Amino acid sequence: MNKNTDNDSELFFWIKSGEEKNHYRIPSIQSRKPKTPPRKMKMKKPKNDTDSARAGLKPGWIRATIIVREENLKKVKALAYWERKDIKQIIDEALNSHFKDREIQPIPEKQ
Repeated sequence: MNKNTDNDSELFFWIKSGEEKNHYRIPSIQSRKPKTPPRKMKMKKPKNDTDSARAGLKPGWIRATIIVREENLKKVKALAYWERKDIKQIIDEALNSHFKDREIQPIPEKQ
């Protein structure tokens, strides 16, 4: 039995002596560092809600997301294509036509 332990100690001398520890390091669960989640970038908040919605647009225009029926969007895109206009021009013309003869009261402001 002494011969086996002597052979074992000769085979694993580097573990006991610490030689070549970078090449033969045995990882242990305790030595592993927990992974930290990646840092999130902090976004600068616009001065008010409409700053980013108006960025890069002419005065009087604002960006807005509107949900429409798929069939109506296809028609708007086709009309814009054939009339060689932007989609925003087609929508603007349609809304102006819709509101032309209507009197609409403004939404009351919150107090």
